[in-house]
Amino acid sequence: MEKAAARREIKRRLRNLTPRQRHEASERIRQNLAALPEYQRAATVMLFVALPDEIETLPIIRDALAAGKRVVL
Repeated sequence: MEKAAARREIKRRLRNLTPRQRHEASERIRQNLAALPEYQRAATVMLFVALPDEIETLPIIRDALAAGKRVVL
């Protein structure tokens, strides 16, 4: 699959998620990230502020700041 086609497919799948599915997926990503040794050791993390149809990143950003990490957006 071409890169452009793959991006379109991912966007389509994200648009089709219900709010509950999006929240549950976001929470799984948050938990998986927090469990990574690389994340735990990191003093600085680079994140993004999500658009409405993307995973929820604000909880991840808050967690990182609460852990004393420098957050680059």
